[in-house]
Amino acid sequence: MKKNETKSESANKAEAKKSVNSEKDPLNLNGKDNTKKNPERNYVELCGYAASSPEIRVFENGNKVASFRIATHEDIKNDAGEWTRITMWHPVVTWNRLADHAMQYVNKGSLVNLKGKIRRRSYTDKEGLTRVRFELVANDLAANIA
Repeated sequence: MKKNETKSESANKAEAKKSVNSEKDPLNLNGKDNTKKNPERNYVELCGYAASSPEIRVFENGNKVASFRIATHEDIKNDAGEWTRITMWHPVVTWNRLADHAMQYVNKGSLVNLKGKIRRRSYTDKEGLTRVRFELVANDLAANIA
């Protein structure tokens, strides 16, 4: 608050600044202005069907990772005016407690809702070629148990 300002003027300016910050960041869930730190978020929500049950690996330090793929569909109209379905496959990785949940609730054909981020990972295959893989690292998972 400046010397010539009243408390209500200072509060109005703070409220105006807060509303401007929330307009910049529509996903501002915690009320903080994160736009200066990371204006382009790596945030993904995906809903699809599990291709198979998750495979789980346990590391020496006790960490667990579950890996599986989900399929999403998109119906598009081709040049002939006919509808065709395009299927895309997305690799998913969950860690520790969420890996346990994935093992318990995700089965082949389960409808799965995921929230997380996209991670780029590169590795060298058996033939010595460098491969790049993009995968969804989930931090929230919900499976429709049918």
